[in-house]
Amino acid sequence: MDDEYQWTLHEIAAAGDEVELAVVDVVRQRAPVSGLAERDAVLIEFGRELLTAHRVRPPTYARALEQFGEVDLVGLVNVFARSAGDSVLLIAFAQQLPDGQAPLLHRP
Repeated sequence: MDDEYQWTLHEIAAAGDEVELAVVDVVRQRAPVSGLAERDAVLIEFGRELLTAHRVRPPTYARALEQFGEVDLVGLVNVFARSAGDSVLLIAFAQQLPDGQAPLLHRP
């Protein structure tokens, strides 16, 4: 949702969790997922469809279900939903980054 505050803090956390920089860059730049591991690629595609098109195509759903299983996929969708809700609140109330923290969301 192009929420600078949430993106920046999540990118910092992703680095701490050793998420590959290539995965972060694909999400940041809205780049194609080719070359990523299937698990990462399908999660990104699922999220893009869900949050941008507001629907998930059956083939994408089937791939995500195969990769994550039903219980974990429900959990991941819940993370997407909470994140979107958090962004709405942060944007509505113009949440600012902590002093000294440079924004990390740079769209090409």
